Amino acid sequence: MMDIETSTLPNRIAPNNIEAEQSVLGALLIDPDAIIKAVPIVHAEDFYLEKHKWIYEAIFALHERREPIDFVTVVSELEAHNKLNDVGGSAYITSLVNTVPSAINVESYAHLVERLSTQRRLISAAGDIAGIAYDSAEDIENTIDRAEEIIFAVAQRRMTRDMIPIRVAVDQFIDRLDYIQKHQGEILGVSTGFNDLDKLLGGFQPSDLIICAGRPGSGKTSFALSIVQFASMIKRKRVALFSLEMSAEQLVQRMVASMGNLDSQALRLGKLNDEDYPRLVKATGELAETTIFIDDSAAITPIEIRAKCRRLQSEHGLDMIIIDYLQLMTIRGRIENRVQEISQISRQLKELARELHVPVVALSQLSRAVEARDDHRPQLADLRESGCLTGDTLITRADTGERIPIRDLVAHGEPIPIIAMDENLRLRQATMTRAFPSGRKCVYEMRTRTGRAIRTSANHPFYRVNGWMPLEDLRVGDRLALPRALPEPTQPSMLSEDRLILLAHLIGDGCYVARQPLYYTNSDKLCLEAVASAASREFDVTPRWVKQENWYHIYLSANKHLTHGCHNPIAEWLQEMGIYGQRSPEKIIPAPIFKLNNAQVAFFLRHLWATDGNISRASSGRGTVIFYASTSRMLLEQIQHLLLRLDIQCTVRVNRKPGYRPTYHLHVQGRDDQCKFLTTIGAFGAKEPFARQTLSTLAEIPANPNYDVVPKEIWNEIESVRNARGWSLREMHHNLGWAHDGTNRRKHGVSRTRLNHIVDVLPDPRLELLAKSDIYWDEIVSIEDQGEEDVFDATVPGFHNFVANDFIVHNSIEQDADVVIFIFREKTYYPTLEKWQQKHPNKPYPENIAEIIVAKHRHGPIKDIQLFFAEDQATFRNLVTDPRA
Repeated sequence: MMDIETSTLPNRIAPNNIEAEQSVLGALLIDPDAIIKAVPIVHAEDFYLEKHKWIYEAIFALHERREPIDFVTVVSELEAHNKLNDVGGSAYITSLVNTVPSAINVESYAHLVERLSTQRRLISAAGDIAGIAYDSAEDIENTIDRAEEIIFAVAQRRMTRDMIPIRVAVDQFIDRLDYIQKHQGEILGVSTGFNDLDKLLGGFQPSDLIICAGRPGSGKTSFALSIVQFASMIKRKRVALFSLEMSAEQLVQRMVASMGNLDSQALRLGKLNDEDYPRLVKATGELAETTIFIDDSAAITPIEIRAKCRRLQSEHGLDMIIIDYLQLMTIRGRIENRVQEISQISRQLKELARELHVPVVALSQLSRAVEARDDHRPQLADLRESGCLTGDTLITRADTGERIPIRDLVAHGEPIPIIAMDENLRLRQATMTRAFPSGRKCVYEMRTRTGRAIRTSANHPFYRVNGWMPLEDLRVGDRLALPRALPEPTQPSMLSEDRLILLAHLIGDGCYVARQPLYYTNSDKLCLEAVASAASREFDVTPRWVKQENWYHIYLSANKHLTHGCHNPIAEWLQEMGIYGQRSPEKIIPAPIFKLNNAQVAFFLRHLWATDGNISRASSGRGTVIFYASTSRMLLEQIQHLLLRLDIQCTVRVNRKPGYRPTYHLHVQGRDDQCKFLTTIGAFGAKEPFARQTLSTLAEIPANPNYDVVPKEIWNEIESVRNARGWSLREMHHNLGWAHDGTNRRKHGVSRTRLNHIVDVLPDPRLELLAKSDIYWDEIVSIEDQGEEDVFDATVPGFHNFVANDFIVHNSIEQDADVVIFIFREKTYYPTLEKWQQKHPNKPYPENIAEIIVAKHRHGPIKDIQLFFAEDQATFRNLVTDPRA
């Protein structure tokens, strides 16, 4: 946008009120809660003075990080970004505090600042429009279009919806219900013209995003045009049609062929006979009378579509928007990858549907996975840029800590609180509104260096330092974002310490196989006494000690005679938790443990480590070894998850010997994680004195985070910041206090400590987010084909990602859609009768049959519907069947 001073308007001072700006900033400094009132009204760019903008940005940054807002923190934030002197030093900040007596009128001040800012933008817009108008070389239509776009850009910024009282929403609901009752049996949405589809959906509903997908050649555009024709001609609806693939002339040709029952190929080549011309004239005349608005701009953005549709709605009214097709749309600005771009596009289209209160129909391509299946039937998993997870993938509830397979959440049906990553790379509680099956798909197991594993489809996105990337584009050696730590459940459960002691020791060194005595084995007297005492206090049992060579068995026998229907109370308790009868390779931690608070988790792990855990000096004599060993991989993966709750990273490794069952070791490595382990969990029994001694030794050892690093790709962003500062590489190394070694450091990742130091010298918001993120960057060590399985996905509004199997995974574009429709024509794969009969000798040839598969319907049932496809006219019609057939 042109500068006001350089515009063609008279040279006058732009509207501003410095006192109002100072009052806003002063109010925010004396009352930190005032920013909650100011943020919805005023933005940094609304301030007339540049220094006021910088001060507001500093305050807003503190608010985003949930840090205190006061004189000291604001001065510190400005200093960190080298802006303090530019704004007038700490003295100017002090003067702002003294500007207003209280923050009570902050909203009034903010509205005044915002109104004057809008006036300045209008003046600037007027200058831009004048400049464009003076450019005689510009086509007049383009000039008008650009002028409208500039004005709408100003108006768009102010279009936000206020909160409404619940009584208003209730009134709106009652009005809607009354209208529905008075029009029972009618199609209340935009009718598609297809009877069965309209009965199922009630027409395309206002505010809905409808994804209509198919493989190339399936008839997506023809299907959309058939709906457009019926809605505009028969129902007199006003339709905006955005075609990114076909020109307006080609669309008109298709609609004329359909409306006039003309051969599409003959019309395209101009080979019409005398009988065709009356139908051609009639069709073109009727089409010209409709209210269809076509935009055939290539690579249009959602923002441009929004501006044009707003204008259409205000000038002519608007009932439906069609976009052909989703994957050809783009977003301006810096987008890390195509997965993220498509996700943003689908989200913005849903927002457009809600804002204009019209259905938005977006056509979409399906992935090639359809071709790999014998029946070629599309399913939700085939949506491009959409990934899926196997049913055993575990989702952690943020409220209880419970881990639930995603397949079980499908039947659950209710929204649940889960953990997701926000735009600042912080883990936060979010809501998973639904989980759903996505069909069958080829899946791959990906394992990381820490031993974590997840099984997903090839197109499921994971977060790398440069953005979201599908599994099929990842390679061994790449690093992915995993949680550094998991938050403590907000609604934890409790178990008695005696039960925790008993359960931990039995899992480690106990035997609870069915139809055998229940006993515990150990050589540590403290552990034996702890188990015997806990069992006696908590259950009606009499522990019986039996000495072996240098260890003891403790038989946990009931005090009463056991008969049919009368069982050992400890065995019954283990049975209730679903673990009774497990042998060593099958042992797992039962569900109640994951629902505990962190203090009880640490207590449980302390006693578990007293069994098959190890805390000792390394064989080399240098360093400490902390590990847990088991023949149950699942048990170690569960321990790894619990350690993550306590902010402790660890690695699971497998040891294989010919002729023996694999054993697994969970290692806690590195000074920081070992110190956290010994401080938070500690040790019990004979291991406790050495653990205490080791903790004091570890405190003297310098940390060496050779694996906990931000991936080396971060150097590209560091270089960009360095270049923007105008420093040479040698200058940067000197300012950081490093020895100059050219680009050798770029071969390795950057520790968080070092990255924080870089940010101190080279301030940059993105680098700071990475340095302080909640992310642990784990390395891929294998990706293996696992064959075809049922797959699932989930919807997490606002975040579009969630933690699953302790990975951070993206969810699909399907989540934004209210309805997903697939177009499936078997003739596409069997173009001749001969080919069809070779594959299906006993089935009739579906020459003109198209299946419309409603695979998702947020507000109702799903169903497969058959339509007639007139191939020569490239149009869909209702299928008339003989009721006697």
